[in-house]
Amino acid sequence: MYDSKFASEHGQKWRNERLDTSLLNRDRGKCEHLMSKLETFMIQLEGGDKLRAMDKVPAMDKTLKVGVWIMFRTGFFCGLILALLAILTSRVLNETDLELLKPQLKLYKGSFLLIEFLFLIGLNLYCFNTSAINHKLIFGLDPRDHLSCYHLFEMAGVLTVCWCASVLASLHPPVLSIPQQLHPLLFHSLLLFLLLNPFSIFHAQARRWLMVTMVRHD
Repeated sequence: MYDSKFASEHGQKWRNERLDTSLLNRDRGKCEHLMSKLETFMIQLEGGDKLRAMDKVPAMDKTLKVGVWIMFRTGFFCGLILALLAILTSRVLNETDLELLKPQLKLYKGSFLLIEFLFLIGLNLYCFNTSAINHKLIFGLDPRDHLSCYHLFEMAGVLTVCWCASVLASLHPPVLSIPQQLHPLLFHSLLLFLLLNPFSIFHAQARRWLMVTMVRHD
C-alpha cells in the first residue's frame, strides 16, 4: 500500500529484508512444534480439560470494559465541577477589583495545567481505543493491567473538584479561618502526597510506574 501510494519500492524491500528472512517465516516447523508443546502442557495442568486450561490464560480483550461505579463516580464529579465552576465564575465576576485576585489565581495556574494535561491524556486514550490504535504497545504498557481512559477522567474530575474547592476557600478565607496564602500550599501538598504516598491506594502501581519512568528519563 505504501509503495503504490508513493510510487516507491521501500515497502517491498523492507519486507524482503526483514519479514521473509525472519525466523518465524523461515522455520515455521519449530514454531508450530513449540505451540503444540505449549498447548499440551496447558491441557495437562487441568487434567486434559482444554476449556479449563484456556480459562487460566488472561483474556486479551479488544473491547474496553467500563465498570458501572467508575462511570457513576465520573458523572458525579462532572456535576460537582459544573456547580463549583458556576460559583467560582460568579465570585470572580462580582469582584470589584480583579487585580486583587490575579496573584492568588496565578498560584493555581500550574496545578490547573497539570489537571488539564491529565484529562487530555485520558481523551487521547479514548480516541486511541475508538480508532483501534494499540497504544499499550506504543507506550509499553502492561496489556492486562493498566489504567483506562475512564480512570484518568475520574482522577481528573477528583482533582478538579479539589482545585475548585481550594480556589473558593482561598477567595473566602474567613469561612475556614485559614490564612489566604496557605490554601495553595495545602492543595499542592495534597497533590504531592497523592503521588508519593507509599500505601496501596489511589492506583499505587500506576503511580510507581510514573515515578520510575520520570526518573529514567531524567
